[in-house]
Amino acid sequence: MKHKLTAVYTHAIGHPVRQELLRLIVSIESAISPVEASRRISVDLSKAAYHMRVLKEAEVVVLVEKKQVRGATEHFYRPVQKAVEHPVIKAILDEA
Repeated sequence: MKHKLTAVYTHAIGHPVRQELLRLIVSIESAISPVEASRRISVDLSKAAYHMRVLKEAEVVVLVEKKQVRGATEHFYRPVQKAVEHPVIKAILDEA
């Protein structure tokens, strides 16, 4: 099980945008949406949303809230503590 989790996390953080997103999410005190994340790391919203979904599917982040904003649904995420404490993810976070 531990090796499977390592493989999942390694894939999830294997892209530079996902690494930036993860660093951002861990560094802030509140939940963040792809809209806000895209502004903070200077990437297109579609790219931020896609990579956030990859992190969610790998259970690195969790969806904590949905809000209706101007006819769209904005999703807000927080890091999963178990994932953040995993050695593979910790190594990426410690690089910052």
